[in-house]
Amino acid sequence: LNKKYLTKIFELSKSIAEERRKEIPAAKFNLFAKTTALAHLPSKRGQNIEIYGGEQTGINPPTFTFYTNAPDDIHFSYRRFLENETRRAFGYFGTVIRIKLMKPKGAKGPRKTRR
Repeated sequence: LNKKYLTKIFELSKSIAEERRKEIPAAKFNLFAKTTALAHLPSKRGQNIEIYGGEQTGINPPTFTFYTNAPDDIHFSYRRFLENETRRAFGYFGTVIRIKLMKPKGAKGPRKTRR
């Protein structure tokens, strides 16, 4: 190894460690969650799946919880979409992001659309 590359490795590991400890303000992330969901609505077989908002529930690794009326019905590709949009909006280069989907307290099940 060369001294030049060792310095780059240490700089990169330092920036990744900073990314893992980054915290997003609750109001900012909640607005992001709502607007992202409105831009690309999840659905399953005629059911409207709503995303009510979200928050950062952990750091190191960064964990984000999205509140929805049907967490078990959301396809894995939509979870990946939420992760990619979170990275696009807030960074988190080089670190794992955990996405959790939960039903908020007092929420009812998904509504069926009329045909």
